[in-house]
Amino acid sequence: MKTAMIYPNDKREQAIHNYSKDLIKETKVPGLTFTRGKPFSFPFFSSLKYKQIHIQHEYNILGWYGTPFLLLLLLYKPFFKKLVLTMHTVISPDNENIGYVRAIFYFIANLIIRMTTNKIIVHSQAFKEILIIDYGFKEKNITVIRHGVKEVPKFDKDEIRKKLGINKNEKVCLLIGTFHRDHQPHVIINQADKIKNKILVVWNSSKGNKAIQYYNESMYYAYMNDLQDYLHTIDLTNEDKDKGMWWEFFYAADLVTLPYIDGIGSGIFQDAIATRTPVVCSSTYYFREMLSDNICGIIATSDHDFPRAIKEAMSNIDKLKQGCEEYANKYSVKNMANKTLEVYNGKN
Repeated sequence: MKTAMIYPNDKREQAIHNYSKDLIKETKVPGLTFTRGKPFSFPFFSSLKYKQIHIQHEYNILGWYGTPFLLLLLLYKPFFKKLVLTMHTVISPDNENIGYVRAIFYFIANLIIRMTTNKIIVHSQAFKEILIIDYGFKEKNITVIRHGVKEVPKFDKDEIRKKLGINKNEKVCLLIGTFHRDHQPHVIINQADKIKNKILVVWNSSKGNKAIQYYNESMYYAYMNDLQDYLHTIDLTNEDKDKGMWWEFFYAADLVTLPYIDGIGSGIFQDAIATRTPVVCSSTYYFREMLSDNICGIIATSDHDFPRAIKEAMSNIDKLKQGCEEYANKYSVKNMANKTLEVYNGKN
């Protein structure tokens, strides 16, 4: 069946963009791009020549609180024999962190997704269970395919640390990505004195006013509580990222911290594994599942447990790095692309 993948370009959504390109390379299907947050950039008419489309989805992928995307799905339904959706985030309406309004939106959004799509791909069994239990999806319509781990550039740790102004003998925890409240970077920053290791904070001020406001709030707390000496902050511009600097930060770190709320997946988890950098994660359904059959990280049982979990991870760093190697081989992009092809061909 003639298939195309629709995914965001790299202007505003690099994580999903890069992963989609990796899948396209292995599956060899055509790719159609659009600009995140701009509904009229979506390739609606150019996609109609295909019999099957695969959309890489986030709830607000077309902006305007997700409304344009939901309308698009309703328009698409009559045109395609098969509509496949990869959902990179699945949040339960019972999650206390999202609020009443977002809970109502997710319920309506997932009702429309359930009505219009033929197949949903999620990256964890936890996400599948949320869709079935909380939103009434049929189990047979959901396939779990892990977010694949790709091949990435390699850098020398000592050279990168020298470039960044970090002592080569320091223990370094990396906190990287969009400064979003669902990612809870403040959990790590606020406990910097208890963690005691150097915390490398890498963020991007071009992600909007909300990210800047949240970053400023976190840094103000750090300043008022004399935590600055534990922090090494870098504003990673899009231009720097295009030069390949993204990967350098992973190689500069001993560990990557992921203090996310439940229901959030993580491309950064995959990037950490790709660079063989162990992780310390929140105790969410997603992360517990990612680590259930492989020792490549440590789970913090609560927000206040991160100092303990980081200390344990630092003490077992070599074992965790070997776990990263095993995970990367088992869940490579190539292996996950083969599973995606099975979905296209109706075998999964």
